[in-house]
Amino acid sequence: SQDRVWLIRALVPLAPGASNADRLEAAAKLERDAAGISDCSDLLKLHNSYGSDMQGRLDNIIIGSLASQMRNLVNGLKPGAMSAPLSFSEGVAVFMLCKREKARIDLPSREDIERAIVEKLFGSLGERYLIRLRRAATIERR
Repeated sequence: SQDRVWLIRALVPLAPGASNADRLEAAAKLERDAAGISDCSDLLKLHNSYGSDMQGRLDNIIIGSLASQMRNLVNGLKPGAMSAPLSFSEGVAVFMLCKREKARIDLPSREDIERAIVEKLFGSLGERYLIRLRRAATIERR
């Protein structure tokens, strides 16, 4: 969920109260226009040709920040592959995954973990030994 993705979308804008027939027609148009496209720059040109006010390039997005449906969509895409047309309130869109960058997780080395465990163990053993010495200690008066 911490991977970063770069997406391009082509959006056919529709009026807010567009009917289902209009949405189906826009989806068919989008499928026809995007049939031969396998490159992100070509899909961005297609998006710009539709005259949408929405941004076509979605760069450097953390997958975990997406809605669950979009996360499932992005996880199912391969670079250069296009999604099926999806209906949104703004219109009908297709998405293409341009790049996916795996998250870099800085985990400590095995030796560092082992050292931390040993230090914790000997620290607690040392504390117990000091407690026993304090309990056994007596003060002598002369």
